[in-house]
Formats: sequence, structure tokens, C-alpha cells
Amino acid sequence: PTVRDIALTAQAVETDYVGMPCGIMDQMAVAGGEPGKAMRLDTASLAYEHVAIPADWHIAVVHSGVRRGLAEGRYAERRRECEDAARQLNAEFLCQLTDDQKRAAECLDPVLARRARHALSDHERVGLAVSAIGQADLASFGQILLQGHASLRDDFEVSVPEIDRLVETSVQAGAAGARLTGGGFGGCIVAVMQEAVFPAWCDKVIRAHPNAQVIC
Repeated sequence: PTVRDIALTAQAVETDYVGMPCGIMDQMAVAGGEPGKAMRLDTASLAYEHVAIPADWHIAVVHSGVRRGLAEGRYAERRRECEDAARQLNAEFLCQLTDDQKRAAECLDPVLARRARHALSDHERVGLAVSAIGQADLASFGQILLQGHASLRDDFEVSVPEIDRLVETSVQAGAAGARLTGGGFGGCIVAVMQEAVFPAWCDKVIRAHPNAQVIC
């Protein structure tokens, strides 16, 4: 089976059996990821490319200790809100709005306007992140992560206080940037830093967040 076949089968298990209307990003990353590389994925066509991460960067994943249950409805609610916004804007995908649709999005119901703004801005951040990786620009990449977290917190509203504090601590401890990763409402953050910073960074983060666990 191809990477696409494996990912689509895994997605079907989650949506049809578990009952969680998830996307395809995680499944594609697991099925087609390569060590030391990021994946730039077009979730509409499932076309993807690998982008080499600079060897002196460390991408850390930290579980906050806050458990989440995505099938309990909050994730599905966010998806419905995005679908409602797209339908009202007569758009297939919120990440591909025309200039006129972007202006119209600001006149939506305030909640739907925030959801649309997050989808559009996070899509734009992907291209900026790929460029920052290609230029080995750690500072810019870190800022992109922080901007993404702010959007997840304020516009998509899927963060929780412990995650926000963990992101803040990560930067204070020496990371260039950090953000919530996954579906939200708990779970993990991802942070980026120089490889040499990682051991001391781990100690500082765990001291400040004893319920957290550094995964890698």
C-alpha cells in the first residue's frame, strides 16, 4: 500500500469507528514521515514534500499532563464551525479565500470570523515556516510557532491554561518558540531550540511543570 492508502485507512478508522471527525495530517505524517525532516502536506490533494530540518536544531515534544478526549465533542464542534464559515463564504476551503472572501469573513458571526482567521493565517504560516527551515532561520521559525499558538489560543480557542503556561516556560527556558500541537484542549506542545540548549531546557521545563513529560 502507498502512503496515501495507509493514511486514508487510518483516518477511516478514526472517523467511522471511533467517531472523531479528524483530518488527515497526523496519518500522513506517520505513514510518510522521514527522520530529520518536516513534511509539507497539501491536505486536499495529499501531495507532500519533505523539508530537511537543520542538524543543529532540536524539535522537542512535551506532554502537558492534561489529558484530552477529542471524541467528546469539542473537536467536532470546531470542525462544524469551520464548515459553517466556509459555507457562508461560499468557499471550499477557508485556507484559500479570495480577497473578497477575506473581507466578508470579518463580517461573519464573531466566533466564525475567528475560526476563519485561524484557518487562513495558519495556512500562511506553513509557507513561512518552510522558508525559515530552508534558510536555517531559527529565530523566525520560533516566532512562527508562537504566532501559531496565539492563533490557536485566541482565534481557534483550543488551548488551556496549562498549555499556555508550558509554552511561556519553554521560551523562558531557552526555546526559540513553541506552540500547541494536535487537536487541542490538552495534550502536547512542540518547541524548537538549538540542540545544545536541549538538556538544560528539559531540566527547567520539568522543574516548572512537574506533571509534564518530555517525549523527545
